Amino acid sequence: MLFADDVSILFTNSNLAIYSKDVHAVFECTNKWFKRSFLSLSFEETHYIYFITRDNTTIDMKTGNDNKLITPVLHTTFLGINVDSALSWRTCIERIMSKLNIACYIVRSIKPYMSYITLIMNFYSLFHSIVNCSLIFWGNSSFSYKIFRMQERVIRIIMGCKNRSSLVTKNIRI
Repeated sequence: MLFADDVSILFTNSNLAIYSKDVHAVFECTNKWFKRSFLSLSFEETHYIYFITRDNTTIDMKTGNDNKLITPVLHTTFLGINVDSALSWRTCIERIMSKLNIACYIVRSIKPYMSYITLIMNFYSLFHSIVNCSLIFWGNSSFSYKIFRMQERVIRIIMGCKNRSSLVTKNIRI
């Protein structure tokens, strides 16, 4: 028996009753297709996320097969990006910040031993690549200021500026 890996199904409906009915119907059809194709669905690793606005409450929907239920989650990782049910991007930014803190420490540690060009290359490989990967998703989030402050901190380290000095007046070319 083989397992299906990374199957994503998207449902949208403003009516909760129709939404729930659609989810159950598609899940039954998908499960039948898995069985015909000699695939098995791992219920321990299968979850659903219900996207809500801040005003809405979560729903209690039971979906499953053979007395096994699919469990709801508040956040999940999809294609390497953390997504939460309110699309606030808080969990994604927190995960990115832990990586950027390590990158900042590395740049600060190697600064006395490396040239400016080498520090810039390290900035792009350690910092910029992480930020640029998912910026299109969380760039407009209210939590994104943390990442941009960390970026300023790394640039200050590379440029040899003091912690409180403004980068606006500097002629920075990175």
